[in-house]
Amino acid sequence: MPLNDNDTFEVDQNNGLNDSDFNMNVGTANQEGLFNFGGAVQGISSGGNGQSNTSWITDTGGAGGWFNGNDYYSVDQDNEMLDSDTNANVGTLNQAGLFNFGGLSQATTSGGNGQSNTSAIEDGGGAGGWFNNNDEFRVDQFNGMSDNDENMQVGNISQTGGLNFAGVDQSITSGGNGQSNTTWVGDTGFSFGLGNGNDSYWTGQSNNMFDNDANANGAGISQFGGFNIAGAGQSITSGGNGQSNTSNINDFSLGFGAFSDNDSYEVSQFNGLYDNDQNMNLATIQQAGFGNVAGVDQTVFSGGNGQSNTSNIDDFGMGLGAGSSNDEFSVGQQNIMFDNDINTNVGVIAQLGFGNVAAIDQSIASGGNGQSNTSWIGDSGFGGFGNSNDTYSISQANMLLDNDNNTNAASASQAFAFNFSDFDQDIVSGGNGQSNTSTVDDA
Repeated sequence: MPLNDNDTFEVDQNNGLNDSDFNMNVGTANQEGLFNFGGAVQGISSGGNGQSNTSWITDTGGAGGWFNGNDYYSVDQDNEMLDSDTNANVGTLNQAGLFNFGGLSQATTSGGNGQSNTSAIEDGGGAGGWFNNNDEFRVDQFNGMSDNDENMQVGNISQTGGLNFAGVDQSITSGGNGQSNTTWVGDTGFSFGLGNGNDSYWTGQSNNMFDNDANANGAGISQFGGFNIAGAGQSITSGGNGQSNTSNINDFSLGFGAFSDNDSYEVSQFNGLYDNDQNMNLATIQQAGFGNVAGVDQTVFSGGNGQSNTSNIDDFGMGLGAGSSNDEFSVGQQNIMFDNDINTNVGVIAQLGFGNVAAIDQSIASGGNGQSNTSWIGDSGFGGFGNSNDTYSISQANMLLDNDNNTNAASASQAFAFNFSDFDQDIVSGGNGQSNTSTVDDA
C-alpha cells in the first residue's frame, strides 16, 4: 500500500547550568606538642559540574508499495554552562614540636567541569516499490561553557621542630574542563524499485569554551628544624582543557532499481577554545636547619589544551540500475584556539643551614597545546549505467594563537657550609602541535 511507514523521529535535549560558588577560609590552625602523628589540613573545593545528553533511535520497520519508508531522523542535543568559582584561603597554619609525623597542608581547588553529547541512530528498514527508503538523518550537538575561576591563598604556614617527617604543602588547582560530542549512524535499509535508498546524512558537532583562570598565592612558608625529612612545596596549576568531536556513519543500504542509492554525506565539526590563564606566586619560602633531607619547591603550570575532530564515513551501499550510486561526501573540520598564559613568580626563597642534602627548585611551565583533524572516507559502492560518479570534498583547518608570558623575578639565596644540592629555576613555554590527516578510499 502507498504512503506507509514514513516515520519521523525527533529528539531535543537541553541542559542549562548557572553555578556561582564562593568559598572563604580564614581560620587559624595551631599544633604544638611532642610526637605529633597527625598534621593540619585546610582545604577548599568547588566545581565538579557535569552535563550529559544521550539518545538512541532504532528503526526496523518495513513496508511495501509506493512512497513508503521515507523516514526522518532528527537529534538535537545542547549543553550550556556558566560556572564562576571564587575561593579564598587566608588561614594561618602553625606546627611546633619534636618528631612531627604529620605535616601541614593547604589546598584550593576549582574546576573539573564536563559536558558530553552522545547519540546513536540505527535504521534497518526495508521496502518494496517506488520512491521508498529515502531517509534523512540529522544530528546537531553543541557544548557551550564559560568557566571563570579565581583562587587566592594568602595564609602563612610555619613549621618548627626537630626531625620533621612530614613537610608543608600549599596547592592551588583550577581547570580540568572537558567537552565531547559523539554520534553514530548505522543504515542497513534496503529497497526494491525506482528512486529508492537516496539517503541524506548530516552531522553537526560544535564545542565552544571560555576558560578564564586567575590564581594568586601570596602565602609565606617557613620551616625550621634539624633533619627535616620532608620539605615545603607550593604549586599552582591551571589548564587541562579538552574538546573532541567524533562522528561515525556506516551505510550498508541497498537500492535495487533505477536512480537508487544516491546518498549525500555531510559532516561539520568545530572546536572553539578561549583560554586565559593568569597565575601569580608572591610567596616567600624560608628553610633553616641542620641536615635537611628535603628541600623547598615552587611550581606554576598552565596550559595543556587539546582539540580534536574525528570523522569516519563507511559507504558499502549499492544501487543496481541506471543513474545509481552517485554519492556526495562533504567533511568540514575546524579548530580555533586562543591561549593566553601569564605566569609570574616574584617570591623569595632562602635556605640557611649546614649540610643540607636537598635544594630549592622553582619552575614555571606553560604551553602544551594540540590540535588535530582526522577524516576517513571509504566508498566501495557500485551500480550500473551512469553510476558511481562520486564527489568528495574535505576541508580541514587549525588556527592557534598562543601568547605565553612567563616571568621569574624571585630571589634565591643559600648560606652556610656543606650544602649538597644547588638552586634550580626553570621557565618552559611552547610545545604546540597541529595536524591534519585525510584519507579517501574509493574502491
